[in-house]
Amino acid sequence: MPKHPRTVVSSKLENSTLARKFRTFLRWMQDNGIAYSDELAFELGGSGSVADIGVKALVEMKEGDLIAGIPKQACLTPLTTAASAELEEAEFGGGLALTVALMFEKSLQGRSRWYGYLQLLPDFQRLPYLWTSDEIEELLCGTELHQAIDEDKELMEEDWKESIAPLTELYPEKFPADWFGLDQYVAAKTLVHSRAFDVDEYHGYGMVPFADLFNHKTAAEDVHFTTVDSDSEDDSEEHEVENSSPTAAGTRIEGKRISLMESNGDQEEKFRKDSVKPKRNGSASGHLNGAGKSPQETSVDSEVEGKRKLETHPSDKQKGKHLKEVEVGIQGSSNLHGNNVQEQTDHMKQGSNRRRNREKREVENPQTQLLNGLEESDSESTEAWEGQSEILEMILVKNVAAGSEIFNTYGNLSNAALLHRYGFTELNNPFDIVNVDLSLVVDAFERTHSPRQVRRRVKQWKAVFCSPDSQQSDYFEISATGKPEEGLLMLLYILNISDERFDGFLNMPDSPHSENTIEATASFLGWRGNPEGGTAAMSGRRKTKGGDRKVGNEEKLKVDLETWLLTAPVGRSMLAVLELRNSLYPTDSLEADEALLSATDSRTQPERFHALRLRISERSILRKCQTRVSGRLVKVK
Repeated sequence: MPKHPRTVVSSKLENSTLARKFRTFLRWMQDNGIAYSDELAFELGGSGSVADIGVKALVEMKEGDLIAGIPKQACLTPLTTAASAELEEAEFGGGLALTVALMFEKSLQGRSRWYGYLQLLPDFQRLPYLWTSDEIEELLCGTELHQAIDEDKELMEEDWKESIAPLTELYPEKFPADWFGLDQYVAAKTLVHSRAFDVDEYHGYGMVPFADLFNHKTAAEDVHFTTVDSDSEDDSEEHEVENSSPTAAGTRIEGKRISLMESNGDQEEKFRKDSVKPKRNGSASGHLNGAGKSPQETSVDSEVEGKRKLETHPSDKQKGKHLKEVEVGIQGSSNLHGNNVQEQTDHMKQGSNRRRNREKREVENPQTQLLNGLEESDSESTEAWEGQSEILEMILVKNVAAGSEIFNTYGNLSNAALLHRYGFTELNNPFDIVNVDLSLVVDAFERTHSPRQVRRRVKQWKAVFCSPDSQQSDYFEISATGKPEEGLLMLLYILNISDERFDGFLNMPDSPHSENTIEATASFLGWRGNPEGGTAAMSGRRKTKGGDRKVGNEEKLKVDLETWLLTAPVGRSMLAVLELRNSLYPTDSLEADEALLSATDSRTQPERFHALRLRISERSILRKCQTRVSGRLVKVK
């Protein structure tokens, strides 16, 4: 494996502990076939934390540059760990399997083949579910995280009791209790939660050395993962090549990759695989098989889908989509087999039945040479990875100026989701949202109306707008711009109409549950839409034949619908709901939180800093919504 003689590591540390650990990590990467461009520089921040490491470009780098190649066997996954047989026997899958694999390798200490990587990682990431009860109550009260954190703790303790604790009884020598207690499980969970990626369909989730050095930037990433598919004949959608046209440039790039792989082929590597030496102007032609996504960007671990609504955004909500977490209730049942352990296995089987949507990954432990998918094996286990490359590539998706930091992205997440999963927030996050629970809307309305009347109308509203298996009735979203969800406005409209008009609403013809139900209902109640655009009778065809969303009259109709729904009574009700939602926070006003933030040091008080920034972002959205509604009230007077 070629060395990296020009590796640049700059450190702001007076204490060189992190610098020494990082040099150990660099040597470990070289020993294990991880190749990276010598045009990258690593900057170690002054905090002494691995979280303060950044990756920068030494020179101007171009879109399509191949900056790293990471063998999948260098990734710590449930299949590569030395405990893979036990994980398979226990039928653990997903994030649970990876968490146990990480705990096991950490328990080996210097004997683990990932020691050079693991010694660089922190013992844990201080995510909100590790905060004290007082911190949670003081800092998160009123935010989207407040209730979710308690649920996290309960589910993680349940998982530990049902899955991890029995392991220590069945295999006390391999899984010693001192290394597999609840505290160790939660600590490992924070690392999986904040650092793991979806490697591919075969390996599942994994810790990907080098890739987790890149910091996050919402909607502004510089680098993407790809995995080079060795089966060039595969034309399925999930294997679609980004730059699939056989251009001359593409041919040259592919030639470079093959040449580099061949030049490294005679190097003895620990995991029996070829390595890629990145060079300039690499191709983004690897197949995007979902490789490199964080677990939170996938829908595999959907077992807490009904918890809270932290990651949704108006552009992708799809009514009722909720936070999909990796940190709790992870997949995998617990059917361990062994002599004289029937009681323990029965308990674990019962526990597995209580988990939500736990998938089983029934794969064989790989015993064959995984050389870029070129060798075939008689083992059925090879079917899961057949046609897939054993190299993860990191490729720039845009130009990066010399001296600039190179960012990855964890997805289009709100600040609540970022704090929940990674422990930080971002200023001016365009994907921020505020959720308003239905119960809060009902509470606000019952203060001025008959509770019986309110319940009757809410029940009918649910019957019309909410499918039986949907959770969309539980909450409403307000976008980062302050735009309230039309479903909320429609509910307030129905709550405010006269008894006579409500009786007419009861007699409305049945309509299918669809995104057009609100428009159809508004039309039934008297909305006629934009005079230039016709009536509210909408076809429901949201895309052209080519897949592009229609614009023009349809968009005008949606704007007009909001205007039509925001009558004076609806506007006043909306302001009352916003005031009640704002009262959930522990301080009196947005300005009070801003004053607290200005006096908080992000380095010494990161939890307080990011919790305050979350509160400020949420209250700013509420303020925008208040301004929007108040402006409409002025016009209708």
